[in-house]
Amino acid sequence: VHPKMSVLLPVYNGEAYLRECITSVLEQTADSFELIVADDRSTDRSKEILDSLSDPRIRVFYKEANSGLFDTLNFLVAQASAPVVRFLCQDDLLYPDCIRTELDFFASHPEIGMAYCRVREVDREGRVVVCEQFDEPEVVESGMSLQMFYYYGCLPGNLSPVSARREAILSAGGFNARLAVAGDYEMWVRI
Repeated sequence: VHPKMSVLLPVYNGEAYLRECITSVLEQTADSFELIVADDRSTDRSKEILDSLSDPRIRVFYKEANSGLFDTLNFLVAQASAPVVRFLCQDDLLYPDCIRTELDFFASHPEIGMAYCRVREVDREGRVVVCEQFDEPEVVESGMSLQMFYYYGCLPGNLSPVSARREAILSAGGFNARLAVAGDYEMWVRI
């Protein structure tokens, strides 16, 4: 049985928070997901942490050469078997009902290509220091979405709030691996 969501985790020298990040995925209330990890030639203890994982929902890949974030994201999308992919940065955590909530949203909105969620920024002690609230409607039509990206910049902020239909990413041609920065923003605008 194929999972409904593939969580995509690019890793590069992420040992500081990597174990906590992965645990937050494995403790989800949803049960139809896979976690796909690609290590982009880390030089810290990331490989040791990844080698210690034994959960059958996890697939780990070790890249032969460091190729950068956006090439690694394209690799992860290619490995995904679910129709919806969810991006996650190695220093971020998911709330326990995140995947379930996002899968419900995609199921009730077959017309959308991508979505992003609220973010809570926490300090080293776990205290919430920023809680982003959005004023836009739950679903925004493509033309209006483009205007909002133009006026306000990258609305999700980074990769971790974003989930998308795998087909939407593939139809858009994947991430532009030639970009050193903002390849995610550029992808969201194309979707």
